[in-house]
Amino acid sequence: MKALRMLLGVVLAAGLMAADVATHAAAARKPTAIVWTTFKAGMARAKKEDKPTMIHFTTDWCGWCRKLEKEVYTVPEVIELSQKFVCIRVDGDREKDVVQYYKVRGYPTILFTNSKREEVHRIPGYMPAEGFLSQMKTALGKAGVKEETDKEDNAEK
Repeated sequence: MKALRMLLGVVLAAGLMAADVATHAAAARKPTAIVWTTFKAGMARAKKEDKPTMIHFTTDWCGWCRKLEKEVYTVPEVIELSQKFVCIRVDGDREKDVVQYYKVRGYPTILFTNSKREEVHRIPGYMPAEGFLSQMKTALGKAGVKEETDKEDNAEK
């Protein structure tokens, strides 16, 4: 009987350790920052993966751009939702052809496209995280991407 209790204790401890490891592994997979790429590479990836883009037009001298990067792009919900996009950073001073193509007039400008490079939504200027998150969701809808909650709701019906 004592051996059975000891065996049961070992099995229970092993189960708890496995659950702890699984929890840490899941936390480790959560992104901690938005992964940015170049315009050319990002557009190629968007086309290949049939994924919308979120293009951040910025410059080195733009104070509102730095504020957006520090206060909005670091919010966990924004980071998580950004994974539904191919995230592209465009330097407006160095990539003037892209700026002209999308008719960007000021910085920051966040432009959302479908996988075919067609603009579906735009944020002209800085916006706090809560509003930015809402705009990201709007852009996904306009790009034809269904949210996970929509899929779950439809599965229940």
